[in-house]
Amino acid sequence: MKFFLSVLYKLGVMVALSLVLAMFFVTASVSAGFSNVGHIDDGVLAGEYALGVWGDGNYIFLANQIDGLRAYTYSVTGESFSNVGHIDNGNSALNVWGDGSYLYLANNTDGLRAYTYSVTGESFSNVGWLDDGGATRGIWGDGEYLYTATTGTGDALRAYTYSVTGESFSNVGSIVAGIADDAYEVWGDGEYLYLANNTDGIRAYTFSETGPGFTEIGSIDDTASIYGVWGDGEYLYAATWGDGLHAYTYSETGPGFTNVGNIKEGAGSSNRVWGDGSYIYLTSNVEGLRAYTYSETGSGFTNVGSIDDGGSARGVWGDGTNVYLANLDDGLRAYTFEIIIPEFPLYMLVLVLVVGMVFIVSSKKRLGYVSALIRGVFS
Repeated sequence: MKFFLSVLYKLGVMVALSLVLAMFFVTASVSAGFSNVGHIDDGVLAGEYALGVWGDGNYIFLANQIDGLRAYTYSVTGESFSNVGHIDNGNSALNVWGDGSYLYLANNTDGLRAYTYSVTGESFSNVGWLDDGGATRGIWGDGEYLYTATTGTGDALRAYTYSVTGESFSNVGSIVAGIADDAYEVWGDGEYLYLANNTDGIRAYTFSETGPGFTEIGSIDDTASIYGVWGDGEYLYAATWGDGLHAYTYSETGPGFTNVGNIKEGAGSSNRVWGDGSYIYLTSNVEGLRAYTYSETGSGFTNVGSIDDGGSARGVWGDGTNVYLANLDDGLRAYTFEIIIPEFPLYMLVLVLVVGMVFIVSSKKRLGYVSALIRGVFS
């Protein structure tokens, strides 16, 4: 019995060793990365630069600066884009966003435009336009109102409604934001609005059309410039120019904004940030596209992948399968991103167990004991 227990003990040691080796193999062999699975560039003239990208699940829409607005389909099997629509109403398309029914274009000093897109005709129709002055850079909506990030007129944040029957916009609110009034992007979480206000940092607002309009409820300015803002429901992430990626929490009751992490890689010149629930994607200007995970209690930001195909990374958005990058003079690119965890080869596990058995029965005496034990079990 004593030797039987000894054999079981040593077999257990061999199994444990096998598991340790398996964990070591898997950990050492984990790979993460982007794969470029599509590219198109319809900009042939200077200034026809891809700046903003958004999709509705069927089509990808690109704000292509002086080239206007374009629509694309993407083929998974062919790993290619097809241009299925284009409209150019002049000026400079900076960003695009949609609500499922209409597309809204931040068209720089031309203001705000609304479009419908015809699948059968593969064409856009301009169904609304309003120019309140200044330059409209960013746009986002909450299902009831559209919000724009503007510069040049003093009111950096504006709210609009859109009338389907009248095909027109109405300005229902605006606010002067700090000392910069040089806003680049606006985003909301359903409760608060957050404004990326360049050298003035990030500001938080509530909005009520019936009164008092916009109310500023918090701000933080802890870096040189903030160009992009996005959140995952728990944290806000800011793309900064010169200081990489920042993470914040916000509480209206106190203490307001709290910086809970940042990472700077390379020049740290970042334009936009977006996430898919698993990873945070940062456009890093001429350094391409980067992917991060974030843990407030752990190591903060962790870079889990990057890719640079030239151009200059601007807008980013994904549909759950691909991540789409507006890459300035390089056009539009599609990427997949995944972390691959390989399986531990079965032959290695068997090899370790065999070596263990050889070790156990290495002496003649032990071999006799094991042989007798086996005969007893199967007799």
